[in-house]
Amino acid sequence: MLGVVTPRVEALPDVIRITSYVRAMGAGRKLAFVANRSADLGSLPALVDGEQVPLVATIDDLGAFDIAGDRGVPAWTDDPGVEVSLQPLATAVWPLFSGVPASSEHRFRSVLAGVRRLLHAEERR
Repeated sequence: MLGVVTPRVEALPDVIRITSYVRAMGAGRKLAFVANRSADLGSLPALVDGEQVPLVATIDDLGAFDIAGDRGVPAWTDDPGVEVSLQPLATAVWPLFSGVPASSEHRFRSVLAGVRRLLHAEERR
């Protein structure tokens, strides 16, 4: 289970709320966090460490996300460079990518390329 938080001071209490809620459901061991739109992690690493929950991915604050959102398309279809930022998250979500050596990055790109082709085919219908 991934909790997605923005590492801003006003959003940091969300880490504790999410952690408490998931632990109350008995699924605390399955929780991990993703820092979304992070230009600076601030005190987020210390907070998740204190809560004993891993921070599995950090998604950079890239303008490509805003541009793609305005167009209503996934960011990686507009800017393939976004894939680099999303790869740690994909690895955390899809164990298929775990342990893939850096020389095999084409496996990650080929999966995203396949999804991209499907989206474009759907758009043409």
